[in-house]
Amino acid sequence: PKSADLVAGFVPTSTLEEGYDVVVIGGGPSGVSGGFQAALLGHSALIVDSPKSEPDYRGVDVSFGGPTGLFSKALRDAAKQLDVTALRAQGLDDDVIWKQVTNQCVKLATRNAEGVVDTLKKYQVDYQQ
Repeated sequence: PKSADLVAGFVPTSTLEEGYDVVVIGGGPSGVSGGFQAALLGHSALIVDSPKSEPDYRGVDVSFGGPTGLFSKALRDAAKQLDVTALRAQGLDDDVIWKQVTNQCVKLATRNAEGVVDTLKKYQVDYQQ
């Protein structure tokens, strides 16, 4: 990308001042797709998105690039994988079980967002939070 590979979601002011051919507002699936398409057509592109959650150590917002229903789908998948009755039989409290479920959801969303950020770098599309 034009910007230094420092932290995802951060573009230095000097790079922003150079300008872009295309600026996309919103980092959902459509916005990310628009940024990719611009890059594939040879244009410089910047995606601007407001984080929905606290970015991780790489600067990645776990919801970036994901569809609106990502967490509900992750929750459904976690529910299919976990046997709550068996976990309770092992003496685990409901709050511990729920923490396991939420951890699985966050891991899925994080893998998705990190994949999007890595692909943006590959296609030289900048991303500003």
